[in-house]
Amino acid sequence: MKLVGILNTTPDSFSDANQFIDPNTALEHAYNMAQSGAHMIDVGGESTRPGAEPVPLTEEWDRIMPVLDGLMHSYPDSVSVDTYHPETVRKIAAEIGPFVVNDVTGMNNPFMREAVAELSLRCIVSHLPFVAGGDIQKAHQAKPVDSAEQVVNELGQRLEEMVNAGIEPSGILVDPGFGFGKDPRINRDLLRLPELMHDDRFEYYIGVSRKSSLRREDFCGKPLADFKTMGEDEERQWLDNRSVEVAKIAVANGFSWIRVHNVGLHAAALL
Repeated sequence: MKLVGILNTTPDSFSDANQFIDPNTALEHAYNMAQSGAHMIDVGGESTRPGAEPVPLTEEWDRIMPVLDGLMHSYPDSVSVDTYHPETVRKIAAEIGPFVVNDVTGMNNPFMREAVAELSLRCIVSHLPFVAGGDIQKAHQAKPVDSAEQVVNELGQRLEEMVNAGIEPSGILVDPGFGFGKDPRINRDLLRLPELMHDDRFEYYIGVSRKSSLRREDFCGKPLADFKTMGEDEERQWLDNRSVEVAKIAVANGFSWIRVHNVGLHAAALL
């Protein structure tokens, strides 16, 4: 089992309290996560939370480039970038080097699949319901997923398209897209995705850390909290503890990559 440390460079992140906009602070945090047990650092320049505004390509680049320039030289082959723009993928590969593409739209754009194949990059394919057409906010708003079976079928179709495009199965990590267009019942079912997919060509990856679903639904037989009485720091601590409990379920069900904010806490519980 491997941990992926989340590094948000966005100015509108609840999860990280907007701490890592400054590149030097972000790089220091990445180093601390690696020292705490992270096997990979995932860098994002655009929030994917409900209600977040899309970010222009130039702004995404300005946010992530100063961090990636230092990070990818310090941790070669251990950096992923959370982006759905093939232009960003090609620019990073050309100017800095190879990395892991983390596309939360599920490789919806055929030009993204083409770029990943042509550049021989590893990638994370996250399920986003096909009806959303690659629109993250539409997936959040419409709740268009009816069942875990739908997720399995749509992921299977997309994985076939990716392999046919020339992407090596051994370089693909499959993510159920916890919370993206899914209600808590379906999220709970998707904690068994490796079993449901029945496809050992791929590794399985999941991010439950500090997701809003954890506030609304019990996934591990423990009571929910009254968030109205909590400050932001206390709420983040509660979410971190709940994230660990749900991550334990995911690992027991065959997930080998867990994407987290609090690396030290998860490492102590899972590694």
